[in-house]
Amino acid sequence: MTVPLTRRDLRITSTDHITRAVLATARGGGNLGETAKLARVMWPDDAVTPKLIQRAATVPADTVSSGWAADVATISLPNFIATMGGASSLLLTRALQVSFGNSAAISIPTLVSAAASATFRQQSQPIPVVQLDTSGPVTMTPKKIAVLIALTNEVARSANAEAFIRDTMNRAIALSLDSVLLGTAAGTATQPPGLRNVGCSTQLAAAATAGVDAMQQDLGSLANIVSAVSGLDIAYVVPPEEAVKIRLRVGPSFEFPVLASSGLAAKTIMCIGLNALCAALEPVPTIEFVKDATVTLEDTNPLPLVSGTSTPAPNTRSLWQTDSVGVKFLMTVDWALRDARACAWVTGVNW
Repeated sequence: MTVPLTRRDLRITSTDHITRAVLATARGGGNLGETAKLARVMWPDDAVTPKLIQRAATVPADTVSSGWAADVATISLPNFIATMGGASSLLLTRALQVSFGNSAAISIPTLVSAAASATFRQQSQPIPVVQLDTSGPVTMTPKKIAVLIALTNEVARSANAEAFIRDTMNRAIALSLDSVLLGTAAGTATQPPGLRNVGCSTQLAAAATAGVDAMQQDLGSLANIVSAVSGLDIAYVVPPEEAVKIRLRVGPSFEFPVLASSGLAAKTIMCIGLNALCAALEPVPTIEFVKDATVTLEDTNPLPLVSGTSTPAPNTRSLWQTDSVGVKFLMTVDWALRDARACAWVTGVNW
């Protein structure tokens, strides 16, 4: 006889805990204690989500003693990002990971890639002192990525609310990360640089031939640049159409990860050295709730008032008047390449 699986039998991921915290916050109102009680009732087998909601404890916390910090420490942002899907989530979770902690910036040393850094020496002979390259460390500073979701109370209370919130958060964050990480924009005080920014990587010309030969030449040329600092610890990022072509023509024997992303234009191929990519991620995201605010339902210019006037901007909604709730999700992230040769890319491939 087949015994159906219960929720207790299934592995609860970081995404589940964070999604549940968002949903319980939306349903429970502004009182953290009441929201945590609601989470215990909704998911009796989940001991972590209530602690995530109440993590702002006044008692000094550590990750050794049981209570709240030891359990909430399992809700790591890298684990959450890994479950979102998208090429960026897989790249960032395979990168060298550091944490900001209380620091306003983190300096990451240059990647060692010179063969002469270590040498073989005869017995009793002095060992040379090698001066490593410290001229180009990369600096990462906290960058904030945010999602604001407005839900009617009917949606928040529905049986499908958990699945809806998970899908909305995952898609919003994954698509945004792909767009920025794989882009060409320079880094600013607001967002990290795109890996295809001309100051961060190398652009190659596409092979002049066509078909399978062109594909092999392009993939090989990209790997040749990146392997100078990463060996074969590399991954390719390509549009969905090119990902299917690589898998059909090369087959399962291809040893290198091929990540598909709609954040890349057609015929654009990237190769990234995983050991040279570093990411700074805050351990636990921030979740905030409000039900009596006025919000502007606008993607590009969400100002509460028309510029220079006291007139409410179009698409302004009172959450209290419309029986809705607003849930804000914030996380801190930054990334950098430790060597510009660790990313190479080509556009307009002929296959």
